[in-house]
Amino acid sequence: MVLSDFKGDASIERVGRTLKSGRVSHAYLFESDDAEKGKALLKAISKALVCEVLPGEGCGTCPACKRIEEENHPDVIFLRREKAQLLTSDIEGLQKRLLNRPFEAERIIVLIEEAELMNTEAQNKILKTLEEPRPGTVIMLLCENREKLLPTIRSRCTSFVLKGGNKKTDEKAAKKASELLEAAFGGKDFYEQKALLSEALKTGKDQKQSDKALMLLDAMEEELLELLKGKKKLSMSVRKKELEAAAEKLEEAKKTLLLNRGTAYNIQYLMKDLLLGIGQ
Repeated sequence: MVLSDFKGDASIERVGRTLKSGRVSHAYLFESDDAEKGKALLKAISKALVCEVLPGEGCGTCPACKRIEEENHPDVIFLRREKAQLLTSDIEGLQKRLLNRPFEAERIIVLIEEAELMNTEAQNKILKTLEEPRPGTVIMLLCENREKLLPTIRSRCTSFVLKGGNKKTDEKAAKKASELLEAAFGGKDFYEQKALLSEALKTGKDQKQSDKALMLLDAMEEELLELLKGKKKLSMSVRKKELEAAAEKLEEAKKTLLLNRGTAYNIQYLMKDLLLGIGQ
């Protein structure tokens, strides 16, 4: 699979756009409840970074792409646990490899699966690599629950939450997302926006507000992508630059929420600040 094979996931589409533009982060963290999809995505991103036929996308058919798929490319390292956890010795072996230059590609790519299963010592060990990466190195971590990773690791990575399997965005969340974007871009009264937001963030039984907010942000992101593609329209005229700026603000809000997930962070304030920023 290559990046173009992943359809309907706003996070993956955003990754694709950054790679095509040449804006490559040294570290990515992907949270997904679909391990197979996550693993396929890590390979697809690796192809996009290494492929010379379709740079930033990956062709899937050139020798480099095929070797990544078969997991035998010398500059793409797959790190998997052999025991119950990923241990310090696993990270030390990786760090020794990273002292060397790439054999064939322009960069070394590291794919760490089940990253949350690194023990504390291993997490502290990989932290140094994330803080002082060798130029050109790209490290991708895949996990099911990012809260099991040290906050310092999370803060060093560009984070994304992937949709599980082929699930579609919750219809209610999509409707609320559309209403909030209409209100923000339309410059509706602040108190009206606040009321819409409070309604959108109401939680059900056993549901955390951070989870509800993340679902809402995902839905807003998908709405913005549809608007940017021209598949949907707002009731008012909005320039492409304004939509792109809103997408960037939303990405920052999502990153802040993920970094503070599980804490007493004021989610209402974060969301209100986002809406005000979009409406500026």
